[in-house]
Amino acid sequence: MAKYQPRVVRFSLDLDVEQKNFLRLYAARSEISASIVLRAMIYVLETDVDFSNRILDLIFVAPEVEVDRLDDEEDPDDALDIDE
Repeated sequence: MAKYQPRVVRFSLDLDVEQKNFLRLYAARSEISASIVLRAMIYVLETDVDFSNRILDLIFVAPEVEVDRLDDEEDPDDALDIDE
């Protein structure tokens, strides 16, 4: 019986330069790809209610934390293609 392979689709994420550099360095130090890091983060977001609530608080409740909602015009060179 063939092993189930989920369909993978390309997703682009716009990051500021510091976030992009952090993610790439984090992945490189861990000797994994940035896409694996982001997939793991999404998995935690899906499965950990406390983490999910912390993210929502960061976005909607904590005004002292600047969370860019990407409403501004973005530089396409700062986009990170997570399927790298």
